[in-house]
Amino acid sequence: MAPTTTPTGAATGSVAPQTSELVFGRYQIIRRLAIGGMGEVFLARQSGVAGFDRLVILKSLLPDLAAQEDFVNQFLDEARVAATLNHPNIVSIYEVGLWNGTYFIAMEYIRGDNLSRLARAAERAKRRMPVDVAAFVVHEAAHALDHAHKACDLHGTPLHIVHRDVSPQNILVRTDGVTKVVDFGIAKAANRSSRTATGLLKGKVQYMAPEQIMGGQVDGRTDQFALGVVLWELVAGRKLFSGGNDIEVLRAVLHAPMPPLVEAEPSCPPELSRIVARMIERDVERRYPTLADAGAELKAYLDVRGLKNVQLETARFVGDTLGEEISAKTVDLTPSGANNFVINLAHGDKPPTAPTVVTPVGQSKASVGIAAGVVMALVLAAAASALVLLPQEPAPIAPAVAAAPKIAVDAQPAGARVRVDGAEVGTTPVTVEVVPNVEHEVEISAPGHEPRVEKVTLTAGDMRGIMAMLAPQKATLALTSIPAGATITIDDREVGVTPIELAVDPDRAHALTALLERGKDRYRASREVAGKPGERVALVLRLEKQRGVEPCPAGSTRVGSRCVAPTAAAPQPPPPESGKGFLTVKTTPWAKISIDGQPWGSTPVAKVPLSAGAHTVRLVNEDAGKDVTKKITVKNGETLKQDWTL
Repeated sequence: MAPTTTPTGAATGSVAPQTSELVFGRYQIIRRLAIGGMGEVFLARQSGVAGFDRLVILKSLLPDLAAQEDFVNQFLDEARVAATLNHPNIVSIYEVGLWNGTYFIAMEYIRGDNLSRLARAAERAKRRMPVDVAAFVVHEAAHALDHAHKACDLHGTPLHIVHRDVSPQNILVRTDGVTKVVDFGIAKAANRSSRTATGLLKGKVQYMAPEQIMGGQVDGRTDQFALGVVLWELVAGRKLFSGGNDIEVLRAVLHAPMPPLVEAEPSCPPELSRIVARMIERDVERRYPTLADAGAELKAYLDVRGLKNVQLETARFVGDTLGEEISAKTVDLTPSGANNFVINLAHGDKPPTAPTVVTPVGQSKASVGIAAGVVMALVLAAAASALVLLPQEPAPIAPAVAAAPKIAVDAQPAGARVRVDGAEVGTTPVTVEVVPNVEHEVEISAPGHEPRVEKVTLTAGDMRGIMAMLAPQKATLALTSIPAGATITIDDREVGVTPIELAVDPDRAHALTALLERGKDRYRASREVAGKPGERVALVLRLEKQRGVEPCPAGSTRVGSRCVAPTAAAPQPPPPESGKGFLTVKTTPWAKISIDGQPWGSTPVAKVPLSAGAHTVRLVNEDAGKDVTKKITVKNGETLKQDWTL
């Protein structure tokens, strides 16, 4: 007879375990699968009345992190993101609770393995996943992700969930051929209380869409790109984007040629190659509008192929490839006798108490209401393999070696030169490692365009993406006159005397006048001049003596045809401010920011270089329904700091 427990953890039945053998009041640990990051992960057994008995995966937040609000929010965010998800192809979460000061989550045990391990095992056996099996698995994953993209909260408000880490490691296939999407740990959603820092890349770079790499707006089509790459690789049997390091992989995602799948694998049907090609379009507008549309195309392809039961074929492939290994993981279900689990710290000298939240999914309307607040999909961000069970107790974890942070830079126009802290590092696209916790100056420049300077400070392991849209550079006029010393007026504004160099707007005509007075003689030249962006136009102005013009009396100046004494001159407006300053902006909530129509990423932004004077700042947060325009004035050599609540 299987042991059973009451909701408070008291055992019933002749072979019921002692209370001390239970964790979270209702689960019996079989073995620990992993420890590290934020908590421990266990294979456990849940038993109850009337012979209820099932395997579950437990994850607990480490006790020392439970006292830190940021870690608790991150732990619970992973549950909040998928709080309303209820789909047969998404891993199920049974409950979330707080027990003796320890947060825990119980989730579905999946008897199967992920696509990455399945593909490697098939390769070792010198075989390949059948093309139609790959299409079926991705078809099911597409509908699971589309369900997440369209999810709403209990009030019907869209959550705008985007997985952002779709990869072979996060798509599992059970031995019965059913696909399960896991790990919404870094998903973007409206109901998260924590937020990924601006400019940081989260996820696996070889499956990231270009807009995600460059810090642009992400939506369901971002997951579509990643899923298309997964399907391309399953059929082709190799990576689509590769390189010796993450820098080279990022560059490949953004710029490398993407051969049609039918060229990479000639046995691939042309129709499937066409579907995949649309899913992995770099231009987001050219992909399918939704993953439901892509899934429908894959379903139509499979129907034309005439397979009677593609799920059965999928189950057969999983069984032939890893069936014995999967079965071996649950041969020994003897409860663990180990007493070195961190979770044991919650026992102490006091008896265990009932969980403060016990919310099985699919109960009464009241329990569903509770579940929607804190329950649903949380899977290991660090190790999806924990869901498919590692058979042995892990060795103690060695201290992690912090990776150097990286800055990935791209620009329009392409091929812009990049300098970091004054040292040239190459042309865009380029990624460079930098020293952590130090402010670095990134300068991006291209012929014919104004340079852009970014100040960046990163911590170890982070990555910042910078996309520079360089403004056309001004033209330069180098003016001399014969005789020298002539006063130059351009577009009715006096700018100095020759010889002189002027920066002017490119690709437009400017009215130029040179005037020189010597005693009673007056010399003048005028013409129109234009220059291309970045072009230096050298002009020699030959002044001609003017006839019939009397010189002005001493102490007065000529304005047009009149001589005006200084006291009678009209007051002149103050000259426009010259030079440059900087702008630093923080907002609540975060927002996409553009300055004078040029995008600058998302807030917060620090020390944006701007010309001194007036500017227009627009702040947009589509999820929060915010679209705010602000007027600012930047002073020469100063940093204007703004902290706005939208």
